[in-house]
Amino acid sequence: MSETPGKALPMGDGPPLHYRELGTGSPLLLLHGFGCDGHSFDGLADRLKERFRVIIPDQRGHGRSAACAFPDVREATDPLDDLADDAVHLIDHTAGQPVVALGWSMGAAVLFSAVARHGQGRFAGLVVEDMAPRVARGPGWDLGLIGAGSPKETAAVADRMSEDWPQVVERMAPRVFADADTPMAKDLQRSMLDSDPEAMALLWRALATADFRETCSAIDIPVLLTRGAHSRLYPAETMDWLAARMTKAHSRTYSQSGHAPHLEEPARFAADLAAFAERCALGQDTPI
Repeated sequence: MSETPGKALPMGDGPPLHYRELGTGSPLLLLHGFGCDGHSFDGLADRLKERFRVIIPDQRGHGRSAACAFPDVREATDPLDDLADDAVHLIDHTAGQPVVALGWSMGAAVLFSAVARHGQGRFAGLVVEDMAPRVARGPGWDLGLIGAGSPKETAAVADRMSEDWPQVVERMAPRVFADADTPMAKDLQRSMLDSDPEAMALLWRALATADFRETCSAIDIPVLLTRGAHSRLYPAETMDWLAARMTKAHSRTYSQSGHAPHLEEPARFAADLAAFAERCALGQDTPI
């Protein structure tokens, strides 16, 4: 996709949040994953912009919004809550109506936090792309991030992010895809290097302790749950858990994908997302 001029959303006294708007139609918000930026949705936006007004931010601490720092009083704020408030602020600024919102990985956690803090009224529907309501694992919960331990053990990874973010990115990016050697892994790695390491460490600690199981169990708007059959990050049973608790949830599994079906099977993913979003715009919650 050719570069589209970005816009700047004022954020109090600090640097602005950067976002793009493409196309016309009902609003569709795309929230990227941890360490990435809005350009991870370029291909998807190209397929959707003729039917929707696609809104794509670089979330706080990421990409062009890397300078948009988290509040200084660390103990008084949760970085995920800050991202959730940013998303709601962006919806109010751009949409003027309930949106269908896609959250990829961490982006889904941001949506869960937005629902917990602000309710469901700003959303016509949610799309969850390969994310668990709780990343850490522990007694009674083994559906978090594959290889993760307790919240304390999971949060300890943040120290490595602060000390050597490029090395963390080098290890992280290939795990996103079913084929670790795909050229997309290198592209993702390059984009992740633009994110702020200290912001990533703060966010990772927040992800390690977040628990949205109760929030997800109360969501009663249409939800499309998506995952890749070869995800290296979350087990298939995670989506089953969500589907059993969200009263209007429908599921899609992508047979050739890992953690990023929107990149690995873009045509099918875009078609499913468009069909879901159009039904949500009509007030329908039947399966796509």
